[in-house]
Amino acid sequence: MSARDLAEIVADGRWDDFATLCDNSFFRMSLICPAELQDALEAAPEEWIRRYPRQYYARAGLRAINKRFSVFETEPLEVFTAWVGEQDPVLTRDAVTLLIAQLQYRRFMGQFDEALRVADQIEQAIETSTDYVDFDDFVACMFFPVGATRLMTGDLAGGIAAFSSALRWSQHWQPHPAERHARNYLATTLALAGDFRAAAELVDPQVPVRQSEPGTLAFLYECGGAFAPALIALGAHDREQAAAALDHLDEAAKTDEFWWLGVHAQALWQLHWGEPQEAAALVERSLLTFRQLAPAGSMARTLLVSDLADTYQALGLVDRAMNLLDQPDIAGDAPWTLMSRARLHNLTGNPRAALDLLGTDGVRTPFLPTRASWHLIRANAYHLLQNDERADEALGAAAGGITKLGDRLAVAECAAGLRERLAALVDDPPDARTLYRYQRSPQLTRRELEILLALRTKTSVRDISQQLFLSPNTVKTHLRNLYRKLSVNTREEALQATRKMEF
Repeated sequence: MSARDLAEIVADGRWDDFATLCDNSFFRMSLICPAELQDALEAAPEEWIRRYPRQYYARAGLRAINKRFSVFETEPLEVFTAWVGEQDPVLTRDAVTLLIAQLQYRRFMGQFDEALRVADQIEQAIETSTDYVDFDDFVACMFFPVGATRLMTGDLAGGIAAFSSALRWSQHWQPHPAERHARNYLATTLALAGDFRAAAELVDPQVPVRQSEPGTLAFLYECGGAFAPALIALGAHDREQAAAALDHLDEAAKTDEFWWLGVHAQALWQLHWGEPQEAAALVERSLLTFRQLAPAGSMARTLLVSDLADTYQALGLVDRAMNLLDQPDIAGDAPWTLMSRARLHNLTGNPRAALDLLGTDGVRTPFLPTRASWHLIRANAYHLLQNDERADEALGAAAGGITKLGDRLAVAECAAGLRERLAALVDDPPDARTLYRYQRSPQLTRRELEILLALRTKTSVRDISQQLFLSPNTVKTHLRNLYRKLSVNTREEALQATRKMEF
């Protein structure tokens, strides 16, 4: 069906034919000839369109998209809901359409737990359907809001599954115009999950994501996939390409419900190639400005708080980073949160706690590959513990991730003392900025450790010598060696330096 055929049907006043056409090809027409479809629905006689609840509701939906959801008519939804309730049997397409309306409302209200439950119902309804009426037209597009909901709640595996389903359905019977949007959505989600190579295989960097007019369904879908090129370029450690992709982001994408992806990408660019202070200011400003759009537990809040904590750590502001990561309103089990907390343990001299968080062998998120950065933080922890064998094992796993997943940006996570060893494992490693400064815990002798422990309870050299059965001069010699290794001059400084360190 072309725009010309649609115009002829409308010109001839063949409204019943138009209703059948909408039933069979509404989403195809919405993506191929949105202006002509909108004009046809607006030109339809009011008495006629009220007799066709699907078209009545479809017109309201397109109007809402045209006004970026600032206005939505409730009566068409009420009429459509009542009509669906009268059908026997209810077609899957109509049941899913009502569920999508619930999903959008829950998401708009920030009720993400409820939205996830509705997303589950949508997927189950499609999976268990006994009818396939108009599936070739609408099913691919139904997975977009499902995938977006999972992405916004941090369920990357679920988001990848939903967008993969959208791509599969868009190719099932015949090519569907939703296919390019499914590719862009899926590429964005894969890049967030750290699989930059798979993401890059889905999209052509020479083809712009933005191709549609504002106020259309295609334009709305493009907002979600607009960040894929920037995220892929960042993963490839391609400074110029990432900067160009960020420059191409328009204001609509930056203020869409995925606004936080733009902030995340821009902050990463500043952290790795620009000024970390600018990255911190950007994320701080965004979390304040979009506070209501980043509610507790959302992917937006969790990811950006982790970005800010990472930036603070790069700036040496470990106390600020610690306070951020202790907030109860971020997802503590998210990979970004875990990695940021583990790195903080490394920076404050507690590498065993870092390994407890990430697992001595690398805990894997179900159905997702372990990120190269995850392994590098583990390698850094083993390096701080002077366990070279385990550090090399973690470096090998990280090198595998960098190569297989295309996660070249992760190299910046590697401690300076391990860079040469990592470079030997990776083909053409990027010249990445060293973001974090680690210091190995000083290696103390058993007697120096005993002196250090005694300092916590004894106030004088004489007391320590009596406790350890040593002469005062021997205690003084051990104290001098202890202070030298800790780079301190007094007992108080020694205790302060070792408070958060492991020996």
